[in-house]
Amino acid sequence: MLFCCLAYHFNAGSLVDFAALASLVVGTVITLRQTEIKRFLAYSSITHVGFLLIGDLNGSFIYLITYVLSSLLFFSVLLSLQIYGKELVYLSDLRYIKKARP
Repeated sequence: MLFCCLAYHFNAGSLVDFAALASLVVGTVITLRQTEIKRFLAYSSITHVGFLLIGDLNGSFIYLITYVLSSLLFFSVLLSLQIYGKELVYLSDLRYIKKARP
């Protein structure tokens, strides 16, 4: 209901632009403060919503499909990796991943 009142008072385009800008700024600030991998990815999705709101319908759809597929791939790789028998939890744990030797 609040959205309808704001959209009536302002034009809908500027409201979407404000939401996109707020999503980009807030998502980036919160993401940079995270230390856990899954939270980092979850809060970065807020920033990606801002990018979706900026684009047109066709570009946003392609971006959304690409983002969803890459997120699923990263989460599946993250869940399958283990260092010394432990799951990777923190961003600092990623430094222990090294190139596999033949």
